[in-house]
Amino acid sequence: MICAPAIIFLIFSLAHIVLDVAENQMTTATIRAVVMVVCTLLLDALCVRGQSMVAWVFVMVPFIIQASLIGFLVARFGLDTATGTLKGGTLHAEYSSPV
Repeated sequence: MICAPAIIFLIFSLAHIVLDVAENQMTTATIRAVVMVVCTLLLDALCVRGQSMVAWVFVMVPFIIQASLIGFLVARFGLDTATGTLKGGTLHAEYSSPV
């Protein structure tokens, strides 16, 4: 039986592979498949050796970094979550929409 961190990594990797195949990016899908197998085996090996906390850290760190970066960008650039637009104007003229 595969441990929980390895299963979660496997599910997210499979989702990315399905998206790559749907976009006809077979080379990327193949590389992701190989990386998925290797990383799943490594995560499961960590769990078998009693290092499940380390496996959880490896799985969760990318999500934590992504959430932190999104939070920073929203706070820094003042995104209005209700409308999806920038508060107080635009960042650059080339990104502004014609009014």
